[in-house]
Amino acid sequence: MALIAYSGSRKQSAGSRPPPRPYTDHVPDSRDKRRRSDLDLFVLALIEAGISTPYELQISAGLSPGATIPALRRLVTGGWASQAKPGRRGRTEHRITPSGRRHVESTWRQLIEDGPSGDSDADLRAALLALFVGGDRRLASEFLRGSAEKIRSSLRAARQQHAELDQPPLAAWYQRLRAEALKSVARAEASGILAISRRLPAKPTSKGRSK
Repeated sequence: MALIAYSGSRKQSAGSRPPPRPYTDHVPDSRDKRRRSDLDLFVLALIEAGISTPYELQISAGLSPGATIPALRRLVTGGWASQAKPGRRGRTEHRITPSGRRHVESTWRQLIEDGPSGDSDADLRAALLALFVGGDRRLASEFLRGSAEKIRSSLRAARQQHAELDQPPLAAWYQRLRAEALKSVARAEASGILAISRRLPAKPTSKGRSK
């Protein structure tokens, strides 16, 4: 098969540059602690708004149970949320505690000060906390613009790499086309985040405190 015919060495020649990598390799990987922090604060704010079970978090906010169930456990263990007895169909409601409310109001700004991560979901959560908890639309919008720029910066860094390893065409084309697909997704993602930064509500109607 001509597609996989290959007679060259797979070793990189001396002095050659490293092979191009998907743009995501240029985006610093946020620490797991930070990823948990933005999700935990966001879930806590949603609980305060009255969305209190894993099912409601999935249906109303689009958050997967695989992410929210561990988050809810952390919030209960930390004393920031309380857990009621399982109700119908085993669904368990949660309530924000006074310390949980103080935690959200005193911690959301740290996410903004840490700067965008380049993870669009995490950055959107942080921006919405700035808007709905902090009441600062300008800060939320600027944060999202920074997130879009971070993604675009990763694309510019990826374009600067042109060298390729001497490798089978099948592997080379897979790597090249996958990188192009990821770049296309990133460009669309950056444009979408930038558009969102301009469409944020001028002023939250309510912080949505649970009764």
